[in-house]
Amino acid sequence: MLRGHLLVCGALIGFACSGVTPRLHAETPAGRGAAPPKAQAAAGPQITVEVIEKGNSSRATRKEAIQSLPTKSLHPESQRVVESILDNVSLYRRLPVVRCESDPRVIQFFTEHPDVAVAIWRVMEISEFTMKQTGPYDYQSDSGDGSIGTVQVLYRTPEQQLILCRGQFKSPALPKPIEAQAIMSLTTEFSRDEQGKPLATCRADVFVSFPSATIETAARFIAPVSHRIADRNFEEVVTFIRMMHIAMTDQPVWVEQVASRVDGVLSDRPGKLVDLTAKLYREQHPLPMLPQHMGALPETPEDRRLPRNLQSANGSAGTPGFSPGVPGPPRSSSVMR
Repeated sequence: MLRGHLLVCGALIGFACSGVTPRLHAETPAGRGAAPPKAQAAAGPQITVEVIEKGNSSRATRKEAIQSLPTKSLHPESQRVVESILDNVSLYRRLPVVRCESDPRVIQFFTEHPDVAVAIWRVMEISEFTMKQTGPYDYQSDSGDGSIGTVQVLYRTPEQQLILCRGQFKSPALPKPIEAQAIMSLTTEFSRDEQGKPLATCRADVFVSFPSATIETAARFIAPVSHRIADRNFEEVVTFIRMMHIAMTDQPVWVEQVASRVDGVLSDRPGKLVDLTAKLYREQHPLPMLPQHMGALPETPEDRRLPRNLQSANGSAGTPGFSPGVPGPPRSSSVMR
């Protein structure tokens, strides 16, 4: 039940689970997700994140997490829902604390518009997950494997979000759907390193409640496995943020091309993504210079999984990096005007 909708709302915000989050570490054979030979001339910024603390489920961490929740700032009805879940927690997990270099506005955009991140994953053909906004703070999600649910943002500031998830898993093998609800607290701390580069440290706490004691027992039995999956994929979501920061500040044409292909989002979202990209790029490159373009998305399904110039630092599986693309004049782009 932790698959799909329960964690996609957390990273991005986030939000991460098996089969849903983007696989940005190059775990595919050469030619699948690697840059074409012409785009491998030089390595660019590394798409890496730093795990500050490993994930854990200790009682002390759980107590600390509950005390940090903005419960008193919620609407009375939301308070009752949150307190009900906390009084009946079946599973708790603090996902790894992960740090990456990213402009705060990149994180803010994707935490406020997680459906755009999910749509980008579909364009890149690394996930079939869908997430549609149904209200100012409400979303519907479908992982495509029988897991469906709703996501509601109960509280939001630049540094913290509290998300309520309700969902169910349907399968012909089950006599009735498995239901669950969860709350996720996502906290982001912004700072700068010694060189003045912007850093974001992301922390997420997840509280899951199952209405059935039988399901709860089964979930606890497989918790060690599901925890490892969730931990790994939260790192993948933060890696996605890092990738988008690099693309939006250095390779705006690729972002514009991806934005033109996204679907299932409100009509103004692609334009907002392009506008933010243009602003970040111009701040990063104040002098009149041409951007290193990514070129069009690859036309083959094998290469479309990742951007053309996303490659391993050593040319094989591992943490991917950027290369500048094919030399020559960049394509026309409204971002560059």
